[in-house]
Amino acid sequence: MVQFIKQNKLKLTTLVGCILLFVSLMVDTLQTVSPSVTRAKKIIERKLHVIEIKTNKVLHQPELLNFTTNYSQIDSIIKEQNLSEKVLFFLYKEGSLVYWSNNSFIPENIDKLSERDIHFFKQANGYYEVQHNQSKDNRVNVYALIPVYYQYSTNNKFLTNGFVWKHPFLKRFIISNKETKNTTSINDNNGNYLFSIRISDDALSAYNPYIVFVEILGLLLLFWSIYQIIKQLFFQKKYLTSILSIILVVVLVEILFNQLRLFSLVKSSLLFSSNLYASTYLSNTLGALLIRTFLITWATSFIQFIPHSSKIQQKIKWLLMLPVIAYFLLVFVIQSIIQNSVISFNFYLVNTLDVYTLISLVIFGLGFSTLLFITKWIFEFKIPIKQGGWMAIYGIIGVGIGFAIGAFSDIIYAGFVLVWFLNFVFFFHYEKSFFQENTKYKFLSNLILLSFISFLTSVIIINNTGKKDIEKRKYRMQELVSERDIGEEYTLTESEKSILEDNFIKSYFKNPYLSTIDIEKRLSTKYYKSLLRRYNISMYAYDKDGEPLIGIAQKEFYKVNNLRFSRKAKTISNQFYYLAIKENGEKYLGYFPIQDDSVTIGYLFVEFIPKIFSSYSAYPELLMKQSTIYDEEFDDFSYAIYDNNYLVKQKGNYEYKLNFDFPININKQFTLYKSNGYNHMIYYSKDKQIVLSEKNRPVLSTIAVFSYMLIFFLLFFIVLDIAGFSNRFWGEESVRDFFKSNTLQKQIQNSMIVLVLFSLVIIAVVTMVYFRYQYNIYQNGKLLRKVNMVMKNVSQYYIEDYPTYGAGTFDKISQQKIRVLSSIHALDINIYNAKGELIQASQPEIFKRNLVSTRMDASAYFNLVIKEKSKYVHDEKIGGLEYLSAYQPFRSNGKVLGYYNFPYYGKQKSFQEDISYFLVALVNVYVVFLIAAAFLAVILSRSITNSLTLISDNIKDVQLGKANRKITWKNEDEIGLLVKQYNKMLDELEKSAGLLARSEREGAWREMAKQVAHEIKNPLTPMKLSIQHLQRALKDNIPDVKELTEKISQRLIEQIENLSNIATAFSDFAKMPQGNFIHLDIIPILSSTVELFQESEQIEIKFQYPENICLVNGDKEQLMRVFTNIIKNAIQAIPENQEGIIDILLEDNQTNFLISIKDNGVGIAEEKRNHIFEPNFTTKSSGSGLGLAISKNIIERMSGKIWFESTLNSFTTFYIEIPSVKQS
Repeated sequence: MVQFIKQNKLKLTTLVGCILLFVSLMVDTLQTVSPSVTRAKKIIERKLHVIEIKTNKVLHQPELLNFTTNYSQIDSIIKEQNLSEKVLFFLYKEGSLVYWSNNSFIPENIDKLSERDIHFFKQANGYYEVQHNQSKDNRVNVYALIPVYYQYSTNNKFLTNGFVWKHPFLKRFIISNKETKNTTSINDNNGNYLFSIRISDDALSAYNPYIVFVEILGLLLLFWSIYQIIKQLFFQKKYLTSILSIILVVVLVEILFNQLRLFSLVKSSLLFSSNLYASTYLSNTLGALLIRTFLITWATSFIQFIPHSSKIQQKIKWLLMLPVIAYFLLVFVIQSIIQNSVISFNFYLVNTLDVYTLISLVIFGLGFSTLLFITKWIFEFKIPIKQGGWMAIYGIIGVGIGFAIGAFSDIIYAGFVLVWFLNFVFFFHYEKSFFQENTKYKFLSNLILLSFISFLTSVIIINNTGKKDIEKRKYRMQELVSERDIGEEYTLTESEKSILEDNFIKSYFKNPYLSTIDIEKRLSTKYYKSLLRRYNISMYAYDKDGEPLIGIAQKEFYKVNNLRFSRKAKTISNQFYYLAIKENGEKYLGYFPIQDDSVTIGYLFVEFIPKIFSSYSAYPELLMKQSTIYDEEFDDFSYAIYDNNYLVKQKGNYEYKLNFDFPININKQFTLYKSNGYNHMIYYSKDKQIVLSEKNRPVLSTIAVFSYMLIFFLLFFIVLDIAGFSNRFWGEESVRDFFKSNTLQKQIQNSMIVLVLFSLVIIAVVTMVYFRYQYNIYQNGKLLRKVNMVMKNVSQYYIEDYPTYGAGTFDKISQQKIRVLSSIHALDINIYNAKGELIQASQPEIFKRNLVSTRMDASAYFNLVIKEKSKYVHDEKIGGLEYLSAYQPFRSNGKVLGYYNFPYYGKQKSFQEDISYFLVALVNVYVVFLIAAAFLAVILSRSITNSLTLISDNIKDVQLGKANRKITWKNEDEIGLLVKQYNKMLDELEKSAGLLARSEREGAWREMAKQVAHEIKNPLTPMKLSIQHLQRALKDNIPDVKELTEKISQRLIEQIENLSNIATAFSDFAKMPQGNFIHLDIIPILSSTVELFQESEQIEIKFQYPENICLVNGDKEQLMRVFTNIIKNAIQAIPENQEGIIDILLEDNQTNFLISIKDNGVGIAEEKRNHIFEPNFTTKSSGSGLGLAISKNIIERMSGKIWFESTLNSFTTFYIEIPSVKQS
């Protein structure tokens, strides 16, 4: 089976790729065109019924129905069924709620649901199935709410709408409030109808990650198969077919992905949306850019299979443009992705990075792969230094084009880009001198190259993110300058006429003893409902004389009215004013003179004050709609707004002065300034000044970009090599053969590097676990310290106010001091009464939106009320937001009056930031270790193996019959013992060599005598027969004896000549002359040899050779003998009745010359091929059989090689490879 898979790997890979792609396309098409409602019904009911069965078991447990205060027993029953996070349980005893498993939602009037036999209902934050059971005496009622579908009023990364089961297929469906022909009913385990589902309006945009994964896997397998097929075409020298195939694949993929948008990934992913990235020049989406970059890299990976012919060498000046074009295009792509996207490249804050950052880095990696493929192939040619100067010229032109199209604006940055490229070229030009290919230093060479690439990428990222940050900060400041929301102001002003004419409001001013609650509710719900999320609305009412009306908390009329005429006020309509004030930063004031029959009967003022969310709270992020990456980047910024140089509003950690005192450049709208560890951007105008401040980033964060890039590129090229697309980046051996090294030195290097990497990974994991553990301890301690400080203040307030309020002191403190305490200690505070019911909250909006109920957390209530703990700290969760929460009871005279809750919503974000800074330091240190380990591995392995290399080199040079050099070793160690044995072996070898040489000489003479005797005996036999025939003729005195004598004499002369030739051949073979080796051009030698045979009948000889001189070190006569012998053999191999064609090709392969001599003759039989170069072996009916043996001897003495390829009855090609000599 394994053998079958190996033999058919390409076919199987192609088949699997096609099947995966077909299946994914079919499934996606079916789900998109007509999503199976039946399948959705099965998924929902299957999951729901499992929970129903478990829930029913819990509801019928006697421990619940016979309720005591044993909360832990109830919790264990719920946990036993694994329902803690899936179902909400509520236990009522005699109508009072005594147990709740979760405080995310507490239903009201739940008893009415069971009375009306309602099994499914909608609440503010979603849909729930209801199950109920009660004790026999009806005193205890247990309710279970099974969440089915979340539907929040606000959607963001923490709060997402949809079915509770995270099945990708269900994203295409929503709950329907009524049954129609387009809906499908969902029933419970007993067959009762619960609700209906229908296909969502945006079902097309819902994407299935499993389908996408199968698509990508299928495509990658197909690309690998196509790569192998085209590679074989290149090996078969079908270059035109190969290139056309590459073009066809590229065009087809471009059409399928970017034109037809056939795949699920293209149709539904943000990757193929212009909201993420868009460029006018390169691509309208990041996904399209990724596909095109991949196609270019895939296509250029075939360049390694194009031979380095002399014709291409002649075009080298123009070929040098290719790496220049690839390089500058890559730089423009990197800059475009950074500048024209909302993707974060802030590597000093790892929590801001996401999958799109990784995809962008993959594009960078593919771009650099293309550059390396092209550059490496070009520099395998012999490129003189003077021609290398063209690259500098092309580089300068590239920089000029960059300035022309706006890609470059900074001369220093552009200069760096050019200098980097020239150094990159220099590295490739001299790499073979420093780190020869296929040597033990290849990893070190690549590490230097990847460090070089990482340095360029990090500089581009830092430079362009800096520019992008400045532009975004300018945009943000423009927003702050015009912070007034035009849409909200329109909402305010469009209703002012209706308010003035509202009869209900007029009736209140006519009879102010009516309820003020109704008029406040009317203003809030009828006119300004859409503004309630952002503003707190206050109302002040006065009679026609300016006296406050009864029932409304009032300010003095003149104080409120004078705000309209303040220099801070800006009129936006007849009734509304915008005010920038110190206390709240800004507010809107509505002024309504109420008239009846044109007579003023009173005045109504309405204040709209923005809800202030604490910077330490996660509420804003939790309560706001899905924000973009752009918005989130300003979370850690501080800003201040000055009105006429006086501070009116500020946010963040930086402490601004009341009066504007920042240095500015009056000639510029924006000024950059650094002070107190902050980087400030200042906007200055005559009446308004804004300062946006960011804390200076640590120096290590800049270095971290390089470290992250180096790690990424190292992993990227390892993966590329494993996939088989790295173009021998790691040398002739693949990374897959990392542990299969055949040298001890490389084994030591590899082992040391792996050991260091393994150690670093282990240390990193342990460090991270310990850091998280210590961080949690620190955060808990920090929170408890704040809790203690708050509780001290509460106790002090209680003591001070008790004489005034008595038993109601706790409630008064809760109402009056909560915001003050929250502001002072930078901590959210919730206050619960002794029953666990919410009294006050510093940030009440979260409770108003029903994201969490007004009951205490169940676990906290159990530990504080039942177990009577003095403090309780644990993790809580709202949607997807996890946070730390502390509780502490407030006692007076030993009695618990209530419970203070301190939710620390910043824990998750704070941890992410701290872990990011920690990782920055860790990665920098580890990269230093990695580079040091690589160099140390080379040095130590070389030191360890130097002695062994010395011995192996000497052993390699040992030859019989020659004086072999002994090794001198001073140390008396293991190597010394080995050296002694080696020297002793040389002495013994020298003795044995003498005996062996004598034996070989005798054997050789015997063999030679045998062959000579055989060769001489062959012509002597016919000579003897001819002479005997002549003797008989003379004895018989035949008539034509004279003619016979002449004829026989002629035969004898021919045979004697044959004997002479045989003797000469054996003599030449035995005493092969050394030859006169000089530097000579082989083209004239081959040409003159070809001319000798040009007149041969029915034979056409073609000779191709490069235009440059082809110098080798050899003997002219001996080379001519070799060429003559092989060409003569080629001619003789062609049958007489066949027109012969002999192709002779001379190729310059930089380090050697390859001569191929191909005929269209009968070929060489399989059984004869192993003996072709043996002396005295011939495939012809005549000849000594020494020609090819002599030719092989001559070529090998020139340090060359000779071999052949042959197909019977088709062709034979002899190859001669001779080392080239560099021209001086």
